[in-house]
Amino acid sequence: MFDFSIITTWFDALLRQTLGLGDFLSILIECVLVGVLLLAGYAVLAIILIFMERKVCAYFQCRLGPMRVGPWGVFQVFADVLKMLIKEIFVVDKADKLLYFIAPFLVIIASVGTFSFLPWNNGAEVLNFNVGIFLLTAVSSIGVIGIFLAG
Repeated sequence: MFDFSIITTWFDALLRQTLGLGDFLSILIECVLVGVLLLAGYAVLAIILIFMERKVCAYFQCRLGPMRVGPWGVFQVFADVLKMLIKEIFVVDKADKLLYFIAPFLVIIASVGTFSFLPWNNGAEVLNFNVGIFLLTAVSSIGVIGIFLAG
């Protein structure tokens, strides 16, 4: 497999030596870049898996699946996201509004956090430590709290 530590040391040297940035700014830029790459990878993976799930379910039911939006229906996921964003948002009566709005964010934070702490390859991890499975379990359990708050 490819060793990502080559890229990370090159980028760190680029920020520190070539651009002359200090420790704080170089680490901040690296963390923001890693965060953006993780979110982009998570979004691309979600788009691909949603599309595949809809096609497989359609195949099981002897249908074609989404075919109208874009070639082979590849833009159907984006159309669904747009539809969900423009729908009316309502609040349940007698519910704590702060907890009601925080609940979906907790579920998303748990999912993205679990995805980000997976050790992909040498140099392609957020943190490298010995108790990674415990952190993975702890972060993934935050989603249960979000589900309880939504109920």
